[in-house]
Amino acid sequence: RGGFRGVTVLASACAREARTRIKEELDIGAAVDSRLADQLILPAALARGTSRLLVSQLTLHTETVLDIVSKLLPGVKHTEEQLGSLILLEIHGIGHPVPGEEPDLPPSTPKERIFADSVSKAAPAMFKAAFATSKAGPATSKAAPATSKAAPATSKAVPPTS
Repeated sequence: RGGFRGVTVLASACAREARTRIKEELDIGAAVDSRLADQLILPAALARGTSRLLVSQLTLHTETVLDIVSKLLPGVKHTEEQLGSLILLEIHGIGHPVPGEEPDLPPSTPKERIFADSVSKAAPAMFKAAFATSKAGPATSKAAPATSKAAPATSKAVPPTS
């Protein structure tokens, strides 16, 4: 019985710590927890239009994901703007279509069409290769790769600023 009490105390302490951290971020006005922002970058990069995330800070992991996404998807751009104690992270996505669906607005110039086609064809292979590499290495994670659909292009964490 003593073992269960220890687990309960530990779980309670973890919950208290998580609640305290998220409350601090929400109290200063952050729309997204700083440890969640990195997970939203790839769907935002693939979405059409601009996604906005209001965070208290950009973690090193978030900065790394931004760098990797900019290398995998060269058409993706992002900006960071300091707003008091918060950071507005804007990610300008490439508008990758859902498989089997044609994009609403096809690229207008031949150069844009070539780029869009190359990204559309290369992205799945690049991600499969990245997962295959991560599984084969000596210090790998046991987690399976995520298989989720990209977020709708119209979703925004923060309404546009005027």
